Formats: sequence, structure tokens, C-alpha cells
Amino acid sequence: MLHVPRMAFYRYLEQGSLVCAACGQTADVQFERVNALVALGTQIVQSDERGQLSVEEAKDIPALVEKLSTLMPATSYPLLPLLRLHALQLTQPSASTAVSHPSIIAVEQGLGPNLFPAIRIHSVLVHALGAVLPANHPSLGIALAELGKLLNVHVDEIGSSTPAESQVDLGNGFLIPRATSQRLPLALSTLRRAWETLQVGFGREKGVEGGVVAWEVNVLMEGLERELQLRRGT
Repeated sequence: MLHVPRMAFYRYLEQGSLVCAACGQTADVQFERVNALVALGTQIVQSDERGQLSVEEAKDIPALVEKLSTLMPATSYPLLPLLRLHALQLTQPSASTAVSHPSIIAVEQGLGPNLFPAIRIHSVLVHALGAVLPANHPSLGIALAELGKLLNVHVDEIGSSTPAESQVDLGNGFLIPRATSQRLPLALSTLRRAWETLQVGFGREKGVEGGVVAWEVNVLMEGLERELQLRRGT
């Protein structure tokens, strides 16, 4: 193992490069760019916390998330709260849907081409929340419920000419089926995880384990189980 003296480490810092004290490898770091992106992300998160997020700031979120994702883990600040904001952007229900189905899982309509990007961002968010939050935290349960709902959104099942076209890459080599019928088992297992998490996270509310959210997830699971049985012909 190569030991890099402290003075050498700081000299590299000044030159815009870092040296790993363990292996000796160097990496170029654009400090001003990183600082500027983090500062912008922090400003957007703080604006949202104050309820003052502007339209201009909201427009910066998608590109900012993509840039920061190449520079830091999803568990880092401000990337983690930005992921949550971006997930909400991709799953905004239409006005009619929001009125008729005001629950958190009523996001099926109005997704259009945003469906698979939304699934990807929610998957990253669930993984990050699972890494930083205690087991069965309510926020993790809600994120799992939202991901399960997205996996259950129906799309036209048009035949694909190649296996690659029948799958969607969510990043890091994690593939999911494009066809709804093939995504249903994954949706059901995700919702089951959400239901189990919510039961502990929210406890008993109005006589229901996990409160209203867990009840809604349970209703959705029952519907999915019936649909899977019909598709199997049982």
C-alpha cells in the first residue's frame, strides 16, 4: 500500500487532483464545478423546505440530479432530497386524477413517456433511503409504495423484435421488463415490502395496522394478486 504524505496530498489538491492514500491512483477533480453544483442543489432544497421553490429552480432539478449522480453517491446531500423532488416531478397526477384519487399512490394517469424514467429515479431513491434510514421507516415505506404503483402502471404491450427492446435498463445493469404483464410480479413483491414496512413504521392508526397508507397498499396488492391469477388462468 502506497502511503501518500500529507503535504503531497494537499499539493495535489491545489493542482486539481486527488491521490488515494491506499492505492496511489490519481483522479482529476473540478472543485469549482462540484462546489457550484452542490451550492445550487442546496439552494433548491432549501427553497423547497421554505415552500418557495420557483418554476425556474424546478426546471434545473432534472439536469442537476444527472450531474450530481456522476459525482457523489445517491445517499449524499443535497442529491438525496433532490432525487425525491425529481421523483415527484415525474409522477405528478393530472388535475382530474388528483381530484378523484387524492391518495399518494394515485399517479397512474398522465405519466406518458415519463414512466420508465420515473421508475428509475424511484428505484435509486428507494435504494438510497434504505441505506440511510432505520429499518421500517415510514418514508421508506411510502417510497416503496410509490415504486410499486409505478411498476404496476399499464402500457401498450407491443411486441419487440429483440430481447434488448423488451427490457428497460434502470442503471448499473438492473433490467426490468417493458411489458406490464411481466412487471406485475415485481410490482407485487415491491408493494408487499412497502406494506410490511408501513405496518411497523406507522403502527396502528384508526384500528388499522400501518394506517390509511398501508390499507391502500393492501387493496392494491389484492387487486394485483387477482390479476395475476387471471393471467395464469387459475
